[in-house]
Amino acid sequence: MSEKTDEFIYQVKQCVQEPNPPAYASILWIARFALIGFMLCFISPYVQRIEHLIARHYWPNRYQHRQHHLYELILTKRAKVLLIEEGTKL
Repeated sequence: MSEKTDEFIYQVKQCVQEPNPPAYASILWIARFALIGFMLCFISPYVQRIEHLIARHYWPNRYQHRQHHLYELILTKRAKVLLIEEGTKL
């Protein structure tokens, strides 16, 4: 090798640090949090259903009001669909 190449390699070795091995513990923590977040995306609808069951147990009047509101909402949407199918605008 030439003298310039040796000098260049020497300068690079002084500036560049030796690489460290990857921190596997940190990677595992990140993977765990990502997995938990991914699972929560699929579990959250079921948790919301359980919340409604608990609320229904403690506040039955509010549950009846909510149930009536949702029923009226469904009927309104069905009426809009029927009117749109007939060609009439609401």
